[in-house]
Amino acid sequence: MHTQTLTEVLQKSGAPTNFDLLSIDVEEHDLMVLYSLDLSKYSPKLIVVEDETFNPLSPQENGVYIYLTTKGYRLRGFVVKNLYFMPG
Repeated sequence: MHTQTLTEVLQKSGAPTNFDLLSIDVEEHDLMVLYSLDLSKYSPKLIVVEDETFNPLSPQENGVYIYLTTKGYRLRGFVVKNLYFMPG
């Protein structure tokens, strides 16, 4: 099986570098998909990630939270198992 990074998929599809919504739900591989996106090139205004392990009492222990906050995104909310991140 040949895999592609999210950056490669966006490049091949001609996606703009700035877009409104990125929704990721890939059954427990969400963090790996995020790692494969070049956030210095692509700048979604809202990133929604499904993460069943998120604990709102200790977000700093969550891999998705840690990664996106180091990339300049802030957790703006969550509903059930979907986390909502926006820049700044």
